[in-house]
Amino acid sequence: MDSENTLNYLKSGVDLNKAANLKENMKSLLSKHQKEHNIGNFGGLFEIKDYKNPVLISSTDGVGSKLLVYSELNKYNLLGQDLVNLSVNDIVCIGAYPLFFLDYIAVEKINEENILSIIQGIVKACEENNCKLVGGETAQMAEVYTEGKFDLAGFIVGISEKNKIKNKSNTKSGDLLIGIPSNGIHTNGYS
Repeated sequence: MDSENTLNYLKSGVDLNKAANLKENMKSLLSKHQKEHNIGNFGGLFEIKDYKNPVLISSTDGVGSKLLVYSELNKYNLLGQDLVNLSVNDIVCIGAYPLFFLDYIAVEKINEENILSIIQGIVKACEENNCKLVGGETAQMAEVYTEGKFDLAGFIVGISEKNKIKNKSNTKSGDLLIGIPSNGIHTNGYS
């Protein structure tokens, strides 16, 4: 990219150098989740094996007002963990096993330390839930977000055999309900 276009990007609030540095620093975090050639591409890859009649189950969510609390506490890694965990909860409750996850971080400008902390939390939760982080987007939008403000959302895809999907039509009186302790408050906000 020539210097004239780079200056136009900078004027609009997009720092291409910071974006490139961030992408480079994410590579070590993502090495277990993506092949080297896939990091930074426009689409994530995932191979499905060992299913007879698979159904993909997806969900999209954000962390909502937790952004304010965790930002104040400087616990950005917990935002990443909560984002994955609440997304996993959305698909597990209907019988899906998590396969892969994608994140979306929209910022006024890149704060590499905070974003890497979020990604570390996402990677940790993906590993704990046996799913892969296959992609994401970090959008610099100085005209949309005020200084220090950002948004965080995620997209998860899971899988189930078609005949094992849980819903109210195949739930009946006498079914066993099992409660599992949570490692946190998996909600998308406190409001």
